[in-house]
Amino acid sequence: MGLYGMTAVAERQISPAAEDLLRLVDSRTQWQIHDLDIDCEGSRVVVTGRCRTWYLKQLVTHAIRSAEPHVDLWNEILVEN
Repeated sequence: MGLYGMTAVAERQISPAAEDLLRLVDSRTQWQIHDLDIDCEGSRVVVTGRCRTWYLKQLVTHAIRSAEPHVDLWNEILVEN
């Protein structure tokens, strides 16, 4: 199915804001971020996961910034070659 983010966070409660961002990021990256997780705490958003290129990591940043331009975004996605 390819919805890595949804399976990674299914084991814990996720906020509606984080769930919306997960869907947005999955859609914009065509489900190419593995183990995607988004944690929203107040104005801070921390994104973790793995991807193959720096470009995909940047797509995540741009997707979140388009939806939430004023959050304190920490993109901690690991680029693996």
